[in-house]
Amino acid sequence: IHGTVKGQVPDNLKEYTLVIYVAGDQRDQSEEKVQGIQKGHLEHLDNLAESGLLSIAGPFSAGGEWRGLLIFNTNDTLVVQKALDQDPAVIAGRLKYNMYGFYSAPGRCLE
Repeated sequence: IHGTVKGQVPDNLKEYTLVIYVAGDQRDQSEEKVQGIQKGHLEHLDNLAESGLLSIAGPFSAGGEWRGLLIFNTNDTLVVQKALDQDPAVIAGRLKYNMYGFYSAPGRCLE
């Protein structure tokens, strides 16, 4: 929220964790290896979504350095970091991530 001062967040807002996946330093795996990593990556994200921890995830359409966006249904960055560090694409070095606090009114959705 533009101009929001910590501690002065409107009552109708909740803090989530926004994650930007960026290209990692290890992107030279074989095509076969990449397919396996990607399969594991997508399964991991599906499991996080099914658990209720991950609210939304998807890749950026332009490709480039920024690879994907995720919004976690928690502001506990240690929980989010633990989940991200178990992602096969992060483990393999294909992805890195940056985390940010993000406010929104619960129940807002994309259509």
